[in-house]
Amino acid sequence: MIGWINSSFLKRQAGAATLAGWWQQLCAIGGVGVTIPVVIDTLGNKEAGLWFSLQGLIAIFSLSDFGFSMAISRQVAHSFKVNDGVPLLSSDLFDIGSGWDGLGVLYSASRTIFVRVMLISIFLFIISYQLILPRTNLLPHRTLETALVWYLLAGSFALLFLTRLSQSFLDGLGYMYIGRGISGFYQLVSSLLSIVALRLNFGLTGLAAALLIASSIQLWAMHSSLNRVSAGKLVPSHGASGTLVAKLWKVSVPFGITNTGGYLVGAVQVPMLGALLGPAAVAPIYIAFRISQALNASVLQIVTAQLPFFTQQCAQGHWMLAKKRMLHTLIISGALQVSIALGLYFASPGFVDWWVGAGHYIAGPVLLLFSINYALTCLAGLPAQFVLASGRNPFAVSTLIHGVLTLTGMVFLCPRLGLLGLPLSGLLAIMATNFWLSPLEAWKTWHNMRRLGNSVPTAQGA
Repeated sequence: MIGWINSSFLKRQAGAATLAGWWQQLCAIGGVGVTIPVVIDTLGNKEAGLWFSLQGLIAIFSLSDFGFSMAISRQVAHSFKVNDGVPLLSSDLFDIGSGWDGLGVLYSASRTIFVRVMLISIFLFIISYQLILPRTNLLPHRTLETALVWYLLAGSFALLFLTRLSQSFLDGLGYMYIGRGISGFYQLVSSLLSIVALRLNFGLTGLAAALLIASSIQLWAMHSSLNRVSAGKLVPSHGASGTLVAKLWKVSVPFGITNTGGYLVGAVQVPMLGALLGPAAVAPIYIAFRISQALNASVLQIVTAQLPFFTQQCAQGHWMLAKKRMLHTLIISGALQVSIALGLYFASPGFVDWWVGAGHYIAGPVLLLFSINYALTCLAGLPAQFVLASGRNPFAVSTLIHGVLTLTGMVFLCPRLGLLGLPLSGLLAIMATNFWLSPLEAWKTWHNMRRLGNSVPTAQGA
């Protein structure tokens, strides 16, 4: 199966990765759309609410990746294709040798990091259940069933976390479409198993067990695929290099801070709004967030599919090809983001009225500022992707400041301006941070590539 996919898509890997990303999104949306009504209908509001809340808590643990996946994938793309004598664009990329020998050294160090972080996360799972959750209204009373559900979810998280190691290597090698395709199938399998567990009246324990089984299948599929595409050439070195492990930790920290800042911008605003204005104010703008996030993710599938090949071209010294890939991707994705912003303002109200019903959506100045904030935030994020892929991450502090300014602005503006305070605080925050920093850093990357010389390409990009 993997061999057939490779023979069909090998020459069009970036396009295949984009299609696979859309497939992954479709599976996730379809799975959630089918599963949620069954969960509510079978479990009732109380147990369903507990299940959704526990899953929300598990999502917080995903921050424990702390940028390792991104740093490792970027290093894989560089080391696999690097040519001797080609200067590095950034000191965040390491000289560990080229080809499979270098990747074997990297795999050994990366595996050490992932296992350590996974064990720390499991310890935090135990602390959370034993000491923190009993002090909340979510789980004031612990039972054998709640313990079983929680630790089954912890096991599922551990397997999903380890899966990221194999997927990072697949992405860096240029086989992003395989990882995304497997992730899409995981969404379908987990949804199917969840529905079966509910129909058999296995309750919350059955749901947690279904996720554990699906996670096991995904880990096996991802690891087997990596072995298949490497044809057995990816052999971990004997013992992880302590120096390389330390370097990976150091490079990953800025990614982790960036992810935390992004979490503050993208995930905390809705619950913060509910805390400031009450739950009745949340639904209209929550719908706008869900629509905009889905559309933004669709555009990012195009951008992220190009990044490993951009890094590989830089590693080979094919500066003209790298610049061409960067420019074309930014033009296409930028035009799409502007079109989406216009669609949010002019078309989304009619769509929501048809989908949910009239009177359940934001309108007027709130929708206008929301659309403008979407455009500026997403346009700022596009060039930043290529800066990160080049080996630099100058956005850790600015993204964290962006998140803090957004939440601080909401605290001051929402009680005075209502819903208008949310997009206004986001708009002011992005204009003060990454809206100008991201293009500036992208220009520096472009200038560095031009300075290093426009060598004649010897191979075509994917």
